[in-house]
Amino acid sequence: MSDKNKLINGSILAKNIIENIQSRWTHSKSQSSPPSLAIIQVGNDHASSVYIRHKMSACRRIGFLANCFNFPDNCTQSEIIAKITDLNQDMDTHGILLQLPLPSHLNRLELLRCIDPNKDVDAIGPIRLGTLISGHSDILPCTTAAILYLIKQTGISLTGKKVTMIGASPLVGKPTAIELLNRHATVTVCHSQTADLAMHVKQADILIVAIGNPHVIQPSWIKKNSVVIDVGINRSEEGKVIGDIDAASVLDTVQFITPVPGGVGPLTVAHLVKNLYTLYRIQQTN
Repeated sequence: MSDKNKLINGSILAKNIIENIQSRWTHSKSQSSPPSLAIIQVGNDHASSVYIRHKMSACRRIGFLANCFNFPDNCTQSEIIAKITDLNQDMDTHGILLQLPLPSHLNRLELLRCIDPNKDVDAIGPIRLGTLISGHSDILPCTTAAILYLIKQTGISLTGKKVTMIGASPLVGKPTAIELLNRHATVTVCHSQTADLAMHVKQADILIVAIGNPHVIQPSWIKKNSVVIDVGINRSEEGKVIGDIDAASVLDTVQFITPVPGGVGPLTVAHLVKNLYTLYRIQQTN
C-alpha cells in the first residue's frame, strides 16, 4: 500500500455524507420548513468562530437553516438559560448547539442540561449521554460519530481490537470510549495521570489521540500496522494547523492514519448536519 493510500481523506467522506443528506432532503418532498440549527456562542474566540462558520455553511449548502446567537464574554448564566429556553419552545428550531469552550464563569453542565434532549444536536447533554451508555443512541456526539465512521472506512472490525484512547474529556474521550465498548472493542483510556503512556500506545491496534499537544506521542511508540485517528488541532511555530501526531513520521509504520487538517474535522461537521436532519425527522413524526 502506498503512503498516499494510508491517509483516510475525511474531506471526501464528509462531502459524500452531505450529498447523501441533500439527496434525502430533496426527495422527501416535505412541505414544512427546513431543518433549522441554532448555535449559541459566548465571546468571539477565533477558533470557535471558524468552527461555527463551517457548521453554518454546511447546513446552508443543502438548504437547511442556521443561525448564530452571540453573547458577550461577560454575559450571565441566566441570560444563556433564557435563550436556550426560548429555543427549546420554538417549534421552528430543530437543533440547538452550545459552542464550547465557554468562559470560566459559566457552568457548562448546567447549560447543557437545559437543552431539550430532542434538540441536543451535539448529543453531549446528560440525557443523550445516558442513552449512549445504555447503548441505545439514535444519534452520537458529532466527534465520536466521526471517529467511528473513519474506523469503519478501514474495513477493520472493532470486535476484540485493542483500542487506546488518549484523552478523557467529556466531549470526545469519554463518549468515544463508551461507544467503542458498545461495539465490543477492548478499550484503554489514558489521561494526564496515566503511568507508562508509551506502553499503552504500543499495545494499540487502534490509537485515537485527542489531547491537543503534538509533542506527547512519540513515533517510536506506534504499533506496526495500527490504525491512528488524530483528533488533535494545534498550531505549529510556522502557524500551520497540525495534529497530535506527525503523520509523515509514521506512514511507514501505520496501516491507516487520518491527516490534520482534512481528517476528523470535516466529518465532525458532516455528522452535525446528519444529527440535525435525524432530530428534524423525529420531531416531524411526533
